[in-house]
Amino acid sequence: MNIAISPELLRQAAEETADPVAVVEAALGNLGTDAGAMYEDAVIAALKVIRQKDEAAYARLVARATGCKTRLDKLTAPERDSHQDNNNDLILQVAQTACQYHHDADGRGVAIIETEGRREVHIVDVNTD
Repeated sequence: MNIAISPELLRQAAEETADPVAVVEAALGNLGTDAGAMYEDAVIAALKVIRQKDEAAYARLVARATGCKTRLDKLTAPERDSHQDNNNDLILQVAQTACQYHHDADGRGVAIIETEGRREVHIVDVNTD
């Protein structure tokens, strides 16, 4: 039984089953002749997997990619929690649109929020720790 498999499908299947460390090691081997070797999609995907599973192994591999560390760190950064981002955005939106900012008699910052027919006054404490 002959089944025709496209080269693209074959490449994708090979990448999905490949050892991520082997993919990165191959790219490191090509780095001398191919400056973009570490930025190939398959390499970035492999580095993401490695970073998620073992930060120390990720650090060791990336340290060998001279001059690439900062960019690779950005490209492989873990996804941020979108729920937390949405909450932070909501808090900032309320702070920017619904608050008035003043100082009390002691010079402390206060935020005044008008809600449901009443005025709430909150001390703004900037903790720099």
